[in-house]
Amino acid sequence: MTLRAFRGHINRLAKSGSEIDTNKLSDAATTLNDKWVSQFETAASNIAAGDSNKSAGQVLQAIQSLKSSAKGGDLKDAKRKYVAAVSAIQNWVGASGVEGIRGL
Repeated sequence: MTLRAFRGHINRLAKSGSEIDTNKLSDAATTLNDKWVSQFETAASNIAAGDSNKSAGQVLQAIQSLKSSAKGGDLKDAKRKYVAAVSAIQNWVGASGVEGIRGL
């Protein structure tokens, strides 16, 4: 995965966080569409091995869970799930050795 592509995925996640923060859960659910998530999954699997592969799976699970909360309209749960998704990405970055990502 290129850093540019990864930053694009992070920007989408950050956008969903802003939407959740302003109680626009349906917008957040739209931002968390399956297209970029599946693109992230494909790219992450290309560089993931061992612990980073497990971490990549946790990121995808966290994003899907966040999307579900946003679709369900549960603001408090969506905020918790957003924090969990960001934490999962930070863990994956550490496990995979992807460096140079600003803003994490």
